Order: sequence, then C-alpha cells, then structure tokens
Amino acid sequence: MSNSNGMNFMFLIFILFGTLFMIIGVREYRAGVNFQRVAIETTAVITDIVVRDDSRRVYVMFEVDGQEYRGRINSWHAGMAVGRETTVFYHPGNPQNFLAGSDHTGNLFFVLIGGIFFSIGVGYFYKRFRRNSSANTLVASGKRIMATFIEMRPGNTTMNDRRCCNLICEYRDETTGNAYLFKSEDIWALPSFDSQHQQIPLVPVYVDHYDYSKHYVAVDEFFNAIEAQNYMADYSQRVG
Repeated sequence: MSNSNGMNFMFLIFILFGTLFMIIGVREYRAGVNFQRVAIETTAVITDIVVRDDSRRVYVMFEVDGQEYRGRINSWHAGMAVGRETTVFYHPGNPQNFLAGSDHTGNLFFVLIGGIFFSIGVGYFYKRFRRNSSANTLVASGKRIMATFIEMRPGNTTMNDRRCCNLICEYRDETTGNAYLFKSEDIWALPSFDSQHQQIPLVPVYVDHYDYSKHYVAVDEFFNAIEAQNYMADYSQRVG
C-alpha cells in the first residue's frame, strides 16, 4: 500500500545499518582478540589526557628494549590520571602498534547498537507480515461491510516530525441494532478531501463472520473512491 512505502523504506534502512554495524563490530572485535593473542603485555605511563566535549583522549608512553613509544589508547576510566600507570599490549614485531587491554571491547558497542537497529527493523516487517496475512485472509474469506466515515484521528506514531493518523468509521448492524467502531492501520499520506463539505463515500471494512473485532479497514479502496470522486468533480468543472 502506498501509505506504507515511507515506513517500509525507513525500517529497511534500520536493517541495513544494523547489519553493517554488527559486521563492523564483530570484525573489529575479532581483530582485537587475535591481536592480543600474539601481543606482549607491558606497563605504560599516562602522559596526557585531553578533554574534548564529552570525550577524553588518553596518551601513554612505554619502553621496549630501551626505546620509547608514544601514542593514544582508545579507552578511559575514572581511575586514569596523568602520571599513573596502565596496561597496554604491543605487537612484538612493531611496538608502535599497541592498544589497551579493553580497546577492542568497545567494538561490542557497535554490535549492540547494530543488533538493536536490526531487531527493530525485522520486528516491524514481521509485524507487518502478520498484519497483511490477517488482512488478506479477511479479504478472501471474511465479510465485506460498508461503514460510515467518522474522522481522521491523529495517531501515536511520528516519523520525521510527521504524525500518522487513523481512519475511524462506524457500522451499524440493521438486524441487531449493534454499532461497531473500526480503526484503520497507521496512515501517512492522505488524498485531498473535505470531510465537512464533501460527500464522503462509505468505507469498506472486512470483518470475521463471527468476531467483528477481527477487521481490516480497506483504506486503499476508500482513498481510491475519494480520488475518483475528486477526478469527476474536476472534470465536471472543466467541461461545465
């Protein structure tokens, strides 16, 4: 449905970025673990801590065979201070290639963030798949009733500073006298229509034969009727 294209695209981006973050995080974490397997542990002295915004850059110095090596490590904790010692691991063939013991664990943050984005995206499509399956079942084997349009009600979901809306309609069973209120799925794009002055067509709703709480408001059919009505009105004005 056209109203869901923007949401589908956004959550597809969630999945792609989540997958990318997880791949990068796992790859870098494995690289750090493999480095520590061959690296040599030594003690370094903290020479400087540079504070920038909310981050801290820690610089250290250590010696290997009487030669000094200096550089930055990618970890910081509250116990660090200039002049204090910390543990680093360096490559035996190139001591300038070194890292702190916890440097590579920060890559797990990428895995965590990626997993969250990926889960949100997959969860959306799974939920949508189940909803569409239910809607297709109702359309194929349910009962089609025509409800009266009530209003477009602001929804609870926002995206890019835009809030969705839901179509609210009512059906009154002439046999039992019971009234049923139905709410559509989230709607992000609306055709041009004036519910106050324009004659609004009935809203198709597909319901379970025995349980009207299981329903599908056919927003696409309703909007197609609105657009057809608008087209005929414009055509009448042009030829009139």
